[in-house]
Amino acid sequence: MLKVVRIVSVRVVVIVSLAVAVSACGGGGGGTLPPSPPAPPNPPASQNPPTSQNPPASQNPAAPPLSRPGNVEAGVSPNSLMVTWPAVRGATGYKVQWKSGMEAWDASRQQIVTGTASTISGLLDFTQYTVRVIPIGRSGDGPASPAIMRRTLVPRGTVRTPGSGETLEPTNPRTASSWETAEYLASRQLPLINASAGYAARTTGNPGGGGITIAIYDGALNSAHPDLTGVTQIILDDPHSTSRHGTLVIGVAAARRNGVGMHGVAYNANIVDITRQGDSYAHEAAFASAAGLTGTWMTPDGRYTYTADPAGSAHIIIPSPLDNTEEGRRGYLAGMRMMAGRGRIIVAATGNTRSTEPYAYPAKGFADEGVAGFAIGVTALNPAGTGWDSRNNACGSIRRYCLMAPKFVYTTEHPTVLQPATDSYTDASGTSFAAPMVAGAAVVWAAFPNKTARQVVERLLTTARQIDDANCNYDATTGISAACGHGLLDLGAAMNPVGFT
Repeated sequence: MLKVVRIVSVRVVVIVSLAVAVSACGGGGGGTLPPSPPAPPNPPASQNPPTSQNPPASQNPAAPPLSRPGNVEAGVSPNSLMVTWPAVRGATGYKVQWKSGMEAWDASRQQIVTGTASTISGLLDFTQYTVRVIPIGRSGDGPASPAIMRRTLVPRGTVRTPGSGETLEPTNPRTASSWETAEYLASRQLPLINASAGYAARTTGNPGGGGITIAIYDGALNSAHPDLTGVTQIILDDPHSTSRHGTLVIGVAAARRNGVGMHGVAYNANIVDITRQGDSYAHEAAFASAAGLTGTWMTPDGRYTYTADPAGSAHIIIPSPLDNTEEGRRGYLAGMRMMAGRGRIIVAATGNTRSTEPYAYPAKGFADEGVAGFAIGVTALNPAGTGWDSRNNACGSIRRYCLMAPKFVYTTEHPTVLQPATDSYTDASGTSFAAPMVAGAAVVWAAFPNKTARQVVERLLTTARQIDDANCNYDATTGISAACGHGLLDLGAAMNPVGFT
């Protein structure tokens, strides 16, 4: 369905240092299930897509404060920014500079002005810019002005008329390059996993994970975002709970391919949002919901009761809270065994604590006898794209059930963090954002609906690319690495029908 929307063209980062890490939430204990649970849903056989559809405790940074009044706004035309700042006493002018990514400050990207406002034009779409203002005085340049704040911008919108923009599938869907639109390239993580080749290789089933349901176990999502339509919400605790983290994660997995911003790897999958309270009783209720079961769990002190909701039934679950407590371990194992017993898939991050082992549960439990074969642990690809990022946790003891995926992503943003807009996007980094890349399982499962969860998991692991890197050091016999598991997720190889018809 075509809509009138605003296109995010430029994102601005100012000179305020921010650290982004992965959260780890606490947990609690166990519970019991009623007998005779309903049968799990099967992946769809239809060709027609649906109509719509960490180190711990620091993943969600607060919006940075203004150190001095100042602003960066969308310009009067697309691909431009207007910068304003307060006058600095004694300054005879100002040097306005901008750069993208890791570029150095360069005289070719600066303006000298005498007033306290400047318009920067000719900027690129989907590019993060850092802007600084340097006062110029009689004694030379002063220090960089701290007057600019960090925010995501929505420049002057473009009205989309019927027949314009991108559609669900390109004109020639069998050609990989036809999938590589501006929206695809904005999701810079997609080319790294060979996603366009995977989309082009589809020979049956539904495109983009159509008909497969992905559940995220986190806080309430920004369901008003145009890239996150058709969300089913299951509330285990506070109905007003919000999570920037959850919005970032699910965008990587399933943001819609609608010609705006970016899109997720499984852009056509259904989304279930299971809000959480960080203890093991909630862990079990969340997994029971995703497994399509019912049941009630009460904490020993009777303060909290969690009731599973079968409306949350999903093929794949991405549990975001990481839990290292004994009760959390017990709760996660019980929940994951439910999912595995119902033929579903679990995908979780290994964490960001620079360790040779996964940081916490659930990933720590993926070698458990009742879970193994239905779960995939995800560690991070380094920025150079050559192997494991040692700033994150390795696969370690779950190496047989683990692979790498990109951790530097561009994804959907929660509006309350940066601005009251619904169609905002941002950068994020960490294994929390590598894990939803492996929701590529939804794309594979939808394309091969006759396969079981175990077969889909095995397919993703065994088709991963063994990137040559000293940090990986693949075993000569098994071909598996303690750091990198089976290697880098490769959707193109996983979707190749040869050997998987």
